[in-house]
Amino acid sequence: MSNSGHAIVLAIPTRDRTASLAALLESVLPQLQRCPAQLIVADNACGTEVPRLLARFGARWPDSAVIAVRSPGVVAVRNALLQAAHRFAPAWRWLVMLDDNCLARADWLQSLLANGSRLDAHIVGGPAEGCLPRGGSWLAPSSLFAARRAWPTGVVPMLNGAHNIAIARKTLELLGEPLFCADYAVSGGEDYELFRRVIRAGGRLAWCQEAAVVKTTAVERLTTSALLYRYASTGAYMAAIDRRYDGALGAWALALKGTLGASVRLAAATATVRRDPIARALLALSHYGGRIGGLLGVRTHRYALQRSSL
Repeated sequence: MSNSGHAIVLAIPTRDRTASLAALLESVLPQLQRCPAQLIVADNACGTEVPRLLARFGARWPDSAVIAVRSPGVVAVRNALLQAAHRFAPAWRWLVMLDDNCLARADWLQSLLANGSRLDAHIVGGPAEGCLPRGGSWLAPSSLFAARRAWPTGVVPMLNGAHNIAIARKTLELLGEPLFCADYAVSGGEDYELFRRVIRAGGRLAWCQEAAVVKTTAVERLTTSALLYRYASTGAYMAAIDRRYDGALGAWALALKGTLGASVRLAAATATVRRDPIARALLALSHYGGRIGGLLGVRTHRYALQRSSL
Protein backbone atom coordinates (compact mmCIF):
# COMPACT_ATOMS: atom_id res chain seq x y z
CA MET A 1 0.00 0.00 0.00
CA SER A 2 1.40 3.38 -0.99
CA ASN A 3 0.56 6.59 0.82
CA SER A 4 -0.74 9.55 -1.11
CA GLY A 5 0.26 13.09 -0.23
CA HIS A 6 -3.29 14.38 -0.55
CA ALA A 7 -4.59 16.90 1.97
CA ILE A 8 -8.17 15.83 1.18
CA VAL A 9 -9.78 12.44 1.66
CA LEU A 10 -13.17 11.65 0.14
CA ALA A 11 -14.67 8.89 2.29
CA ILE A 12 -17.78 7.01 1.17
CA PRO A 13 -19.58 4.40 3.29
CA THR A 14 -21.56 1.88 1.26
CA ARG A 15 -23.62 -1.26 1.54
CA ASP A 16 -25.58 -3.02 -1.22
CA ARG A 17 -25.85 0.05 -3.45
CA THR A 18 -23.34 -0.65 -6.19
CA ALA A 19 -25.36 1.07 -8.94
CA SER A 20 -25.83 4.30 -7.00
CA LEU A 21 -22.20 4.19 -5.86
CA ALA A 22 -21.11 3.96 -9.50
CA ALA A 23 -23.23 7.00 -10.37
CA LEU A 24 -21.77 8.91 -7.41
CA LEU A 25 -18.21 8.15 -8.52
CA GLU A 26 -18.99 9.45 -11.99
CA SER A 27 -20.33 12.67 -10.49
CA VAL A 28 -17.24 13.29 -8.34
CA LEU A 29 -14.59 12.40 -10.92
CA PRO A 30 -14.51 15.85 -12.61
CA GLN A 31 -14.18 17.46 -9.18
CA LEU A 32 -11.36 15.13 -8.14
CA GLN A 33 -9.53 16.16 -11.30
CA ARG A 34 -9.81 19.83 -10.27
CA CYS A 35 -9.47 19.30 -6.52
CA PRO A 36 -7.32 16.15 -6.06
CA ALA A 37 -8.16 13.85 -3.16
CA GLN A 38 -7.60 10.34 -1.91
CA LEU A 39 -10.80 8.37 -2.46
CA ILE A 40 -11.70 5.64 0.05
CA VAL A 41 -14.84 3.51 -0.12
CA ALA A 42 -15.80 1.39 2.90
CA ASP A 43 -17.87 -1.66 1.93
CA ASN A 44 -20.02 -2.92 4.81
CA ALA A 45 -21.35 -5.82 2.68
CA CYS A 46 -17.80 -7.12 2.15
CA GLY A 47 -18.67 -8.51 -1.26
CA THR A 48 -16.90 -8.56 -4.62
CA GLU A 49 -18.92 -5.98 -6.58
CA VAL A 50 -17.52 -2.86 -4.89
CA PRO A 51 -13.85 -3.92 -5.28
CA ARG A 52 -14.50 -4.62 -8.98
CA LEU A 53 -16.14 -1.21 -9.37
CA LEU A 54 -13.22 0.53 -7.65
CA ALA A 55 -10.72 -1.35 -9.78
CA ARG A 56 -12.40 0.04 -12.89
CA PHE A 57 -12.67 3.52 -11.40
CA GLY A 58 -9.04 3.38 -10.31
CA ALA A 59 -7.97 3.25 -13.93
CA ARG A 60 -9.24 6.82 -14.20
CA TRP A 61 -8.43 7.98 -10.66
CA PRO A 62 -5.47 5.96 -9.33
CA ASP A 63 -5.68 7.35 -5.79
CA SER A 64 -8.70 5.15 -5.04
CA ALA A 65 -9.03 2.43 -2.43
CA VAL A 66 -11.69 0.14 -1.01
CA ILE A 67 -11.76 -1.34 2.48
CA ALA A 68 -14.02 -4.08 3.80
CA VAL A 69 -15.68 -3.39 7.15
CA ARG A 70 -17.13 -6.55 8.65
CA SER A 71 -18.51 -5.00 11.83
CA PRO A 72 -22.13 -4.09 11.09
CA GLY A 73 -23.47 -0.56 11.31
CA VAL A 74 -22.69 2.92 10.18
CA VAL A 75 -20.59 3.83 13.25
CA ALA A 76 -18.06 1.07 12.55
CA VAL A 77 -17.91 2.09 8.89
CA ARG A 78 -17.38 5.79 9.60
CA ASN A 79 -14.67 5.12 12.17
CA ALA A 80 -12.99 2.64 9.80
CA LEU A 81 -12.93 5.33 7.11
CA LEU A 82 -11.15 7.67 9.51
CA GLN A 83 -8.52 5.02 10.30
CA ALA A 84 -8.09 4.32 6.60
CA ALA A 85 -7.55 8.03 5.96
CA HIS A 86 -4.59 7.93 8.35
CA ARG A 87 -3.12 5.00 6.41
CA PHE A 88 -3.71 6.15 2.84
CA ALA A 89 -3.20 9.91 3.28
CA PRO A 90 -1.33 10.54 6.56
CA ALA A 91 -1.11 14.29 5.92
CA TRP A 92 -4.84 14.78 5.31
CA ARG A 93 -6.38 18.05 6.44
CA TRP A 94 -10.02 17.47 5.44
CA LEU A 95 -12.01 14.23 5.60
CA VAL A 96 -15.07 14.60 3.37
CA MET A 97 -17.96 12.16 3.91
CA LEU A 98 -20.59 11.58 1.27
CA ASP A 99 -23.36 8.97 1.30
CA ASP A 100 -23.44 6.41 -1.49
CA ASN A 101 -26.94 7.43 -2.65
CA CYS A 102 -25.88 10.99 -3.50
CA LEU A 103 -24.79 12.76 -6.67
CA ALA A 104 -22.45 15.74 -6.38
CA ARG A 105 -23.42 19.04 -7.96
CA ALA A 106 -20.85 21.00 -9.96
CA ASP A 107 -18.14 22.61 -7.79
CA TRP A 108 -19.53 20.86 -4.69
CA LEU A 109 -16.15 19.85 -3.27
CA GLN A 110 -14.37 23.14 -3.88
CA SER A 111 -17.24 25.14 -2.39
CA LEU A 112 -17.50 22.94 0.70
CA LEU A 113 -13.80 23.09 1.53
CA ALA A 114 -13.32 26.75 0.63
CA ASN A 115 -16.11 27.78 2.98
CA GLY A 116 -14.97 25.37 5.67
CA SER A 117 -11.54 27.00 5.63
CA ARG A 118 -12.88 30.55 5.38
CA LEU A 119 -15.21 30.01 8.34
CA ASP A 120 -12.52 28.21 10.40
CA ALA A 121 -14.90 25.28 10.86
CA HIS A 122 -14.26 22.00 12.59
CA ILE A 123 -17.07 20.48 10.51
CA VAL A 124 -18.78 22.04 7.51
CA GLY A 125 -21.90 20.64 5.86
CA GLY A 126 -23.91 21.26 2.74
CA PRO A 127 -27.45 20.64 1.53
CA ALA A 128 -28.87 17.38 0.22
CA GLU A 129 -31.58 18.00 -2.35
CA GLY A 130 -34.17 15.24 -2.21
CA CYS A 131 -34.99 13.16 -5.29
CA LEU A 132 -38.09 11.04 -4.67
CA PRO A 133 -38.96 7.99 -6.79
CA ARG A 134 -42.52 7.23 -7.84
CA GLY A 135 -44.62 5.09 -5.55
CA GLY A 136 -43.86 6.63 -2.19
CA SER A 137 -46.38 7.44 0.52
CA TRP A 138 -48.42 10.63 0.54
CA LEU A 139 -46.20 11.65 3.44
CA ALA A 140 -43.00 11.51 1.37
CA PRO A 141 -43.20 14.96 -0.32
CA SER A 142 -43.45 16.55 3.14
CA SER A 143 -40.64 14.51 4.64
CA LEU A 144 -36.94 15.16 5.12
CA PHE A 145 -36.29 12.93 2.11
CA ALA A 146 -37.81 15.62 -0.10
CA ALA A 147 -36.19 18.62 1.58
CA ARG A 148 -33.90 18.82 4.58
CA ARG A 149 -33.24 21.82 6.74
CA ALA A 150 -30.83 24.39 5.29
CA TRP A 151 -29.18 27.61 6.48
CA PRO A 152 -27.50 30.57 4.84
CA THR A 153 -23.77 30.02 4.35
CA GLY A 154 -22.00 30.74 7.63
CA VAL A 155 -21.46 29.47 11.16
CA VAL A 156 -24.44 27.43 12.42
CA PRO A 157 -25.52 25.88 15.73
CA MET A 158 -26.21 22.43 14.22
CA LEU A 159 -25.95 20.36 11.04
CA ASN A 160 -28.50 17.90 9.71
CA GLY A 161 -26.47 14.75 9.13
CA ALA A 162 -23.17 13.29 7.95
CA HIS A 163 -24.33 12.60 4.39
CA ASN A 164 -22.48 15.69 3.05
CA ILE A 165 -19.85 17.01 5.44
CA ALA A 166 -16.15 17.78 5.67
CA ILE A 167 -14.32 17.19 8.96
CA ALA A 168 -11.19 19.23 9.61
CA ARG A 169 -8.12 17.47 11.03
CA LYS A 170 -8.20 19.81 14.01
CA THR A 171 -11.42 18.09 15.13
CA LEU A 172 -9.30 15.13 16.24
CA GLU A 173 -7.25 17.48 18.42
CA LEU A 174 -10.47 18.83 19.91
CA LEU A 175 -12.22 15.51 20.56
CA GLY A 176 -9.76 12.65 20.16
CA GLU A 177 -10.71 9.35 18.54
CA PRO A 178 -12.94 7.57 17.74
CA LEU A 179 -15.04 10.41 16.40
CA PHE A 180 -18.28 8.43 16.14
CA CYS A 181 -19.75 6.94 19.31
CA ALA A 182 -20.49 3.20 19.28
CA ASP A 183 -23.51 3.74 21.57
CA TYR A 184 -25.48 4.69 18.43
CA ALA A 185 -24.37 1.85 16.17
CA VAL A 186 -27.87 0.41 15.67
CA SER A 187 -30.10 3.34 16.60
CA GLY A 188 -28.52 6.03 14.43
CA GLY A 189 -27.63 9.45 15.78
CA GLU A 190 -23.85 9.09 15.73
CA ASP A 191 -23.61 12.21 13.57
CA TYR A 192 -25.94 14.28 15.77
CA GLU A 193 -23.98 13.22 18.86
CA LEU A 194 -20.72 14.20 17.15
CA PHE A 195 -22.08 17.66 16.32
CA ARG A 196 -23.25 18.12 19.91
CA ARG A 197 -19.82 17.06 21.18
CA VAL A 198 -18.03 19.51 18.87
CA ILE A 199 -20.17 22.39 20.10
CA ARG A 200 -19.73 21.45 23.76
CA ALA A 201 -15.94 21.32 23.30
CA GLY A 202 -15.94 24.85 21.87
CA GLY A 203 -15.69 23.84 18.22
CA ARG A 204 -17.33 25.46 15.23
CA LEU A 205 -19.93 24.08 12.82
CA ALA A 206 -20.47 25.76 9.47
CA TRP A 207 -22.84 25.50 6.54
CA CYS A 208 -22.15 25.96 2.84
CA GLN A 209 -25.40 26.40 0.92
CA GLU A 210 -23.49 26.32 -2.38
CA ALA A 211 -22.08 22.81 -1.77
CA ALA A 212 -25.14 20.83 -2.77
CA VAL A 213 -25.62 17.15 -3.50
CA VAL A 214 -28.69 15.30 -4.74
CA LYS A 215 -29.80 12.44 -2.49
CA THR A 216 -32.07 9.67 -3.79
CA THR A 217 -34.12 7.50 -1.43
CA ALA A 218 -35.30 3.97 -2.22
CA VAL A 219 -39.07 3.68 -2.46
CA GLU A 220 -39.26 1.03 0.28
CA ARG A 221 -38.03 3.67 2.74
CA LEU A 222 -40.88 5.97 1.74
CA THR A 223 -43.89 3.92 2.81
CA THR A 224 -46.13 5.43 5.47
CA SER A 225 -44.96 2.99 8.14
CA ALA A 226 -41.28 3.44 7.22
CA LEU A 227 -41.52 7.23 7.35
CA LEU A 228 -43.33 7.27 10.68
CA TYR A 229 -40.76 4.85 12.09
CA ARG A 230 -37.93 6.97 10.73
CA TYR A 231 -39.26 10.09 12.44
CA ALA A 232 -40.03 8.29 15.71
CA SER A 233 -36.65 6.55 15.85
CA THR A 234 -34.88 9.83 15.13
CA GLY A 235 -36.82 11.43 17.96
CA ALA A 236 -35.84 8.60 20.31
CA TYR A 237 -32.10 8.89 19.75
CA MET A 238 -32.15 12.71 19.68
CA ALA A 239 -33.93 12.80 23.04
CA ALA A 240 -31.39 10.42 24.55
CA ILE A 241 -28.53 12.56 23.25
CA ASP A 242 -30.19 15.81 24.32
CA ARG A 243 -30.69 14.42 27.84
CA ARG A 244 -27.00 13.60 27.92
CA TYR A 245 -26.01 17.15 26.93
CA ASP A 246 -28.89 19.29 28.24
CA GLY A 247 -30.17 17.29 31.20
CA ALA A 248 -33.48 15.48 31.66
CA LEU A 249 -35.50 18.63 32.36
CA GLY A 250 -34.53 20.32 29.11
CA ALA A 251 -35.05 17.16 27.04
CA TRP A 252 -38.50 16.57 28.56
CA ALA A 253 -39.52 20.20 28.07
CA LEU A 254 -38.62 20.04 24.39
CA ALA A 255 -40.43 16.73 23.88
CA LEU A 256 -43.64 17.84 25.59
CA LYS A 257 -43.70 21.27 23.98
CA GLY A 258 -43.11 19.74 20.57
CA THR A 259 -45.82 17.13 21.06
CA LEU A 260 -48.34 19.77 22.06
CA GLY A 261 -47.44 22.02 19.14
CA ALA A 262 -47.59 19.18 16.61
CA SER A 263 -50.95 18.05 17.99
CA VAL A 264 -52.41 21.55 17.63
CA ARG A 265 -51.07 21.86 14.08
CA LEU A 266 -52.46 18.44 13.15
CA ALA A 267 -55.92 19.31 14.49
CA ALA A 268 -55.95 22.63 12.63
CA ALA A 269 -54.78 21.08 9.36
CA THR A 270 -57.27 18.22 9.66
CA ALA A 271 -60.12 20.63 10.21
CA THR A 272 -59.33 22.38 6.92
CA VAL A 273 -58.43 19.14 5.07
CA ARG A 274 -55.02 20.38 3.89
CA ARG A 275 -52.91 17.38 2.96
CA ASP A 276 -49.38 18.79 3.13
CA PRO A 277 -49.85 20.51 6.52
CA ILE A 278 -51.46 17.29 7.79
CA ALA A 279 -48.45 15.30 6.60
CA ARG A 280 -45.94 17.70 8.19
CA ALA A 281 -47.81 17.74 11.48
CA LEU A 282 -48.18 13.95 11.52
CA LEU A 283 -44.46 13.46 10.91
CA ALA A 284 -43.64 16.00 13.63
CA LEU A 285 -45.99 14.26 16.04
CA SER A 286 -44.25 10.96 15.30
CA HIS A 287 -40.88 12.59 15.96
CA TYR A 288 -41.89 14.08 19.29
CA GLY A 289 -43.68 10.90 20.27
CA GLY A 290 -40.39 9.14 19.62
CA ARG A 291 -38.66 11.67 21.85
CA ILE A 292 -41.03 10.84 24.69
CA GLY A 293 -40.44 7.14 24.09
CA GLY A 294 -36.70 7.66 24.13
CA LEU A 295 -36.87 9.52 27.42
CA LEU A 296 -38.92 6.67 28.85
CA GLY A 297 -36.21 4.21 27.90
CA VAL A 298 -37.34 2.98 24.47
CA ARG A 299 -34.37 2.10 22.29
CA THR A 300 -34.78 1.75 18.54
CA HIS A 301 -32.76 -0.46 16.23
CA ARG A 302 -33.11 1.28 12.89
CA TYR A 303 -29.94 -0.13 11.37
CA ALA A 304 -30.48 -3.63 12.70
CA LEU A 305 -33.77 -3.71 10.75
CA GLN A 306 -32.47 -2.39 7.43
CA ARG A 307 -30.16 -4.23 5.11
CA SER A 308 -29.09 -1.08 3.29
CA SER A 309 -28.24 0.75 6.46
CA LEU A 310 -26.09 3.63 5.34
